[in-house]
Amino acid sequence: VVGPDPWTAEYGAVYSTNKKGRAVGSFKLNSGYAAKDIIEHAVVVHASDGSRVGCGVLGDYRESCSVPPGSKPKKLRACMSPYPGYVSIDPIDISGKIVVEFDESTDEIIYSFNVKGLESKVTGAGTHIHAGTTCDDADLVGGHYWDAGVVGPDPWTAEYGAVYSTNKKGRAVGSFKLNSGYAAKDIIEHAVVVHASDGSRVGCGVLGDYRESCSVPPGSKPKKLRACMSPYPGYVSIDPIDISGKIVVEFDESTDEIIYSFNVKGLESKVTGA
Repeated sequence: VVGPDPWTAEYGAVYSTNKKGRAVGSFKLNSGYAAKDIIEHAVVVHASDGSRVGCGVLGDYRESCSVPPGSKPKKLRACMSPYPGYVSIDPIDISGKIVVEFDESTDEIIYSFNVKGLESKVTGAGTHIHAGTTCDDADLVGGHYWDAGVVGPDPWTAEYGAVYSTNKKGRAVGSFKLNSGYAAKDIIEHAVVVHASDGSRVGCGVLGDYRESCSVPPGSKPKKLRACMSPYPGYVSIDPIDISGKIVVEFDESTDEIIYSFNVKGLESKVTGA
């Protein structure tokens, strides 16, 4: 599509830094690819000697870049959508958020929900954490997730308070506490399920770090990408400031060019054309 490698100084794929080692700027080039082709690809920042010092993976721009790499979550959230195979009879699809926090003094989960698109005026329907780690396949969501060796019988029942109620518009807002026998590190990436009043599964989400955004509609295609930058694997900075920041990639459909913008710190001081 484009011939020779465009990721060179000749085509403008370079950055410069100030005296504090910060690079802010942008360039345009045609790589021959669109957003759907390069999402989840690595972005690399090189030093002036060509060595690799920074790295990030391109994701949807609407997702947050605030989660420190390798950090452990203390609060989880699931972005809710219709359960696989479920078709709503209401014009409003199921959406919203379920948040799970941990009370370390009691080992209990604080399970909070704000979900819409449910049945109207329901009392005592169930919502639970499940054993599966996906909402893409109904056969893999599994049953309730708890550690029987720690807490005994299944706590994900009405008896233990694992229920919600809705208003006349089908919105459920509230919370409950229970002990599942698990901590955040044990349940992250597990599925959360919302049941209808008849017990059928109508809503699903996967628990992730609360600091990540819940604003990306499931299945939507990105038009703008971002990479959250951190040190390249194996690279050790000689500066007290580690490499961090963001690289954003947009597409100019009129020219098929990439608009490649960068705001990265922790690089060499006063570099030109790296």
